[in-house]
Amino acid sequence: AMVDQNLKVTKAEMAVASEQLEETGAILVEMKKAYSGDLSKIDKMEEERQAALVVFDEMLKSTGYAQYETAYQIMKEKYTPIVDSIASHLEEIALEEDENAKKSMSSATTLMMIAMASVLLVLGVSIIVAMRLGRKIAKSISKPVQEIEGAAKQLSEGNLNVQIAYNGKDELGRLADSMRASCSFMQEVIEDADNLLKEIAEGNFQA
Repeated sequence: AMVDQNLKVTKAEMAVASEQLEETGAILVEMKKAYSGDLSKIDKMEEERQAALVVFDEMLKSTGYAQYETAYQIMKEKYTPIVDSIASHLEEIALEEDENAKKSMSSATTLMMIAMASVLLVLGVSIIVAMRLGRKIAKSISKPVQEIEGAAKQLSEGNLNVQIAYNGKDELGRLADSMRASCSFMQEVIEDADNLLKEIAEGNFQA
């Protein structure tokens, strides 16, 4: 704007610069809402921006009167230091937020690892409990089955004095009850037949 000799172009460039200063104010307002650090830094930048606006008006008047050298001196001695200070504050905040973001990412990664470890631990415990429960259930089923199987084998060998200790309300319990009842019934039948044969042997055919 200062080196161009066309006043129309100069005004257009100065208008763009003015809009950018106003936009910077809106950006600082949004930054203040989101920034988690020392808000006085943003307040300081806003003060500097307001000071830059005042200096900017001085430059604008000088360029309006085609006093380009004066405008340049104002820019060099007053405006540029203020803008540089704002840029320095922005860079400082950017580095701070970048560091905070890295810390947050590190914390999130740590939490994720803890969560994964917890899930694996719960899964491992669940598997162990399931295995033990499975063995217990298998044992609770296999023991009465073996007992009933042993009783059936003794019956097949002619031993009617079979003792089945298992009692239950499930299918195996009913099977054990049936076998005990069958053994008792066969014992009674054999005892009756034995008594009958003894009576016949003694000549008593009326038994």
